[in-house]
Amino acid sequence: MRYHRENSEFIKNNQSYIDHDMRYIKQVTFLGRYSIISSNRENNKIGLFQLVMLALGSLIGSGWLFGSWEAAAVAGPAAILSWVIGGLIIGIIAYNYIELGTMFPESGGMSKYAQYSHGSLVGFIASWANWISLVTLLPIEAVAAVQYMASWPWQWASFTHGFWLMGVSHRRGCWWCLLSSLFLRYLTIGQSHY
Repeated sequence: MRYHRENSEFIKNNQSYIDHDMRYIKQVTFLGRYSIISSNRENNKIGLFQLVMLALGSLIGSGWLFGSWEAAAVAGPAAILSWVIGGLIIGIIAYNYIELGTMFPESGGMSKYAQYSHGSLVGFIASWANWISLVTLLPIEAVAAVQYMASWPWQWASFTHGFWLMGVSHRRGCWWCLLSSLFLRYLTIGQSHY
């Protein structure tokens, strides 16, 4: 209780300094139209272009490469029909997420929905499963890209496939992938303002 009383007296006596510091922080952290601390909530909106690019960034992977390859091998020309049916099914699932997103407008998505419907334990498991799937996505996509490039007729494409099969320069390749992904992340941090 004494600490709370002393703390509130300190804030009351130093309110002008605190206000000055907050104004200074707002001025220092303002970077063009992107702001870390801002009283203007307009900077925290995602536009249509950013939303479409975010969705495409999550969707585009090796699935469209290997999915069409396997579907054509199994079903032949009927694979086009299977893509349409799959698109309709995914559209129904996406519509459910749209409805849930408008009912519960808060961050957390999949883990929050699981927590609301099935409890805290299932929400915790769903959030960890989502995190693990996002972390393992980068190496899976790297292996899939190398496997897909191995069928290309150019010399450099088969050269990368040899690295994957025999493990030659595997550690160096992992470091290169890690550093390049960190560099790309560094470049895009200033661009995101959602």
